[in-house]
Amino acid sequence: MGEDDEPVVLVVQVVKKIRTAEGERRTKVEEFAYLASSGKKIIPGFNVHIIIPVDLNGDGIYELVNVYIEGNGDTLDLKSNRTWNIGGLSAMACKFTGLPQEQILSCSPDGWI
Repeated sequence: MGEDDEPVVLVVQVVKKIRTAEGERRTKVEEFAYLASSGKKIIPGFNVHIIIPVDLNGDGIYELVNVYIEGNGDTLDLKSNRTWNIGGLSAMACKFTGLPQEQILSCSPDGWI
């Protein structure tokens, strides 16, 4: 995702998180992104704190899924281009089956899982 498809390190620091019956709210979130080999600071072009890396097709390369709390369900390729939308927020992203790719369990605003 970096220059010449170089690996990138993404870091999020959440100073305060509040959970209530209405959901979770985070305040004072700091985001950092660096080229893995050199440590050079970069600006990724998306909000790091709402992205979950998920290997959707099993090729060993993570896609970026914009699904965490403030996200909108978009999936992004490694150049931050929207590829599709999962239709809701993520409840879980991991391997549910023996297939090579990871799966996403999502919940739409109207309650569909």
